[in-house]
Amino acid sequence: MIPCLAIIDQLAEVCPIGEMHIKDDAIAKRSYDYYSKLFSQPPLTEKEGIAVVLKFLAAQPAYPAVKNAKPEDFFDNSMLQELQREGFLARLK
Repeated sequence: MIPCLAIIDQLAEVCPIGEMHIKDDAIAKRSYDYYSKLFSQPPLTEKEGIAVVLKFLAAQPAYPAVKNAKPEDFFDNSMLQELQREGFLARLK
């Protein structure tokens, strides 16, 4: 299995972020308007989403231990929730 950071490094070699410039402000605004609606604010991880991935992996013979995995063991929203409670995220808007 390739560690996540190695995958990110490989992707960066193929498509360096520094080369991803949108020069047309109208396109940038339309892209932001479209994609910003797809993410929750704050962008919390949902237990149901992790459960779907775990269910898929549990069906694979290579991952027998996943059958006993709990979704909540794979994410922690506490930092974002604390920033939200303290009003920090609201001040960023």
